[in-house]
Amino acid sequence: MLLLIASLLLVRRGHIAIASFMLPAIGWLVGNSLFLVLPKIHPLLFVSVNGIMILLAGALLGHRAILYFAILTALYGLGVLVAASQDLLVVHREAPENWFTGYLIFLFLSLLSYYAFRDRYRAMQEAQQRTAETETILEATSAVAACFLKYGRNP
Repeated sequence: MLLLIASLLLVRRGHIAIASFMLPAIGWLVGNSLFLVLPKIHPLLFVSVNGIMILLAGALLGHRAILYFAILTALYGLGVLVAASQDLLVVHREAPENWFTGYLIFLFLSLLSYYAFRDRYRAMQEAQQRTAETETILEATSAVAACFLKYGRNP
């Protein structure tokens, strides 16, 4: 809740880029820090929390942020699995297949989100370019119309 209030204050003061980065980054840090404090980590909870943070990063920061957060999460998840295999961290004792399946789902959804947001970004760029071209044509047409109105058919 404090994170949302801080983000809102930053947005109201005009620091939109900082607020857009802060929300998914701190959410990711807090969510993954809780996994270290909780007595057991369930693979579905891990995939869900990180998936939401990755989608939020993609929505606020763009399609490249999805890759950065996905790689960071994949490294974190690998570290958790290595720590659990060395008995340094207690994780939910699901079958390894469940962790592997959850991990594959996470990676698949991350890639799917990346391509979806990338295509959305490209479509927005194309729309902005078309809008700029249309505005240029409208300005030229307005100039010709103004000239026509001012001087008539025969200047």
